Amino acid sequence: MVRTSRLTWVFAESGTDKSRLLTCGLLPLLQRRADDRGGPTRTASASLPERRPLGSERRSPRGAEVAVYFARWTETPLSDLRSTIAEALPPSIRASGVGRGRLVADLARLHERTGAHLIVLLDRFEEYLALKPDRGESGPFADELVDAFTQTKLAASLLIAMDEAARTRLERFRWRVPGIDHNFLRLTPVAPA
Repeated sequence: MVRTSRLTWVFAESGTDKSRLLTCGLLPLLQRRADDRGGPTRTASASLPERRPLGSERRSPRGAEVAVYFARWTETPLSDLRSTIAEALPPSIRASGVGRGRLVADLARLHERTGAHLIVLLDRFEEYLALKPDRGESGPFADELVDAFTQTKLAASLLIAMDEAARTRLERFRWRVPGIDHNFLRLTPVAPA
């Protein structure tokens, strides 16, 4: 789902341990299956129904796959995400990487020059939604996300994980991106044995 769709959501109850699923389950799987996608996978992290999914077109398997885990929801999420993406890039293509222009344009340029495909895992997104839209980079970050959601040929996939209870806070995006949360996976808590 993550590789073939532009945007995938993971919703779960608070305490379901979505972060562990992403960091201990999905990231190692992306690394292990890199060979079947035509190139190496790099990873970096920042610590702390018949509808067609948004961006469901398939990408070319050429080039590296770069997996980025991000969950640092400070007042500068855009700068922090750019830094995390830059850390994830192999040194040989880092110079072609993410600058200070529009993020979507930087990612498109990166793909044109290197064939790299980014898989960005945004975890604990409810923390971003709790930020005030007019503080720091919160507003510009939202604009960059909307661009990423709506660009039809962007060589990147986004997986956004958040608490189910915060799903109603996505309203600030719904009017800009109809069907924003139609491609999702809902995790249910596992009962103790």
